[in-house]
Amino acid sequence: MHPRQRVRLATLNATTLNRAGDIEQLAADLHRAGVSVCGVQEARLVGEGRRLLALGEGQDGDGWTLVWQGHGSEQHRGVAALIAPAAAKALVQVQGVSDRLMKLVFEGSIRATMLVAYAPTNRAAAADKDAFYAQLHAALDSCPRHHLVVVLADMNAGHFCRDVAKG
Repeated sequence: MHPRQRVRLATLNATTLNRAGDIEQLAADLHRAGVSVCGVQEARLVGEGRRLLALGEGQDGDGWTLVWQGHGSEQHRGVAALIAPAAAKALVQVQGVSDRLMKLVFEGSIRATMLVAYAPTNRAAAADKDAFYAQLHAALDSCPRHHLVVVLADMNAGHFCRDVAKG
């Protein structure tokens, strides 16, 4: 990523990316909107992975990279990121923390760490919420001080905002 290059970020709770053509349609829409990186919550993709999207020559969204961290064997929860070709060149690390949290590290003129997060809802067990926020805080604490840090998230319950405000 370059300091004079405009970088547009987005986040989306997709509810699922499992239907045929969903990923490709989303990449095409993000391309038309000029988005560089989109964090996706509730992707419902199994396991973890990385895939280069090939939509056909001249198609909007061709060359985008999809990275994801999902549940080991079930299609529920999960986070993902769709990354434009220019931004993908700067992507140096993808670290899946859990099916609710993924860390992306970009190196270039501007160094950035992006966390894609999907928080439990208010109805979730207190232990699940506590575990998620502990993971999120640990991931934030592990970000290099000289990096721009961005959280692309569906925070659901609002718990995180209160904790950050408290310091």
